[in-house]
Amino acid sequence: MTYVDKDYYDNVYLGAKIIDDDEFERLAKRASEVVDQLTHYRIKNLDDLVEPIRERVKQAVCAQIEFYVLNGGYEATMQQSDLQSVSIGSFSYAQSGSTSESLTNAPIGKNVLGYLSQTGLLYSGIGVRHGY
Repeated sequence: MTYVDKDYYDNVYLGAKIIDDDEFERLAKRASEVVDQLTHYRIKNLDDLVEPIRERVKQAVCAQIEFYVLNGGYEATMQQSDLQSVSIGSFSYAQSGSTSESLTNAPIGKNVLGYLSQTGLLYSGIGVRHGY
């Protein structure tokens, strides 16, 4: 399921330009899949969520779409996820520690988790029922 359309991305989120409608649909589907993974597939129907949470989910999807666009597209970002270190002349960079990639096995835009963090959808603990 895709959580945003091009009109929302262009006119509400004001994301980086995507000219090709088919490319937008493809990126929106991939970004929605990332949000589904992060939220443990809790979103069954976007319309069932209360408005503030629905808006945060849409913003998270748009942030992931924009992450793809600004980093050369979906394929380019997936190839970058294997990059552990790089050296150019005297400059070198080595990735260390855990990253948000470990949650989905895919690179995630930095602000995607920020949008989702206050929704309760990222919770991965066990619920407790009272009243046996």
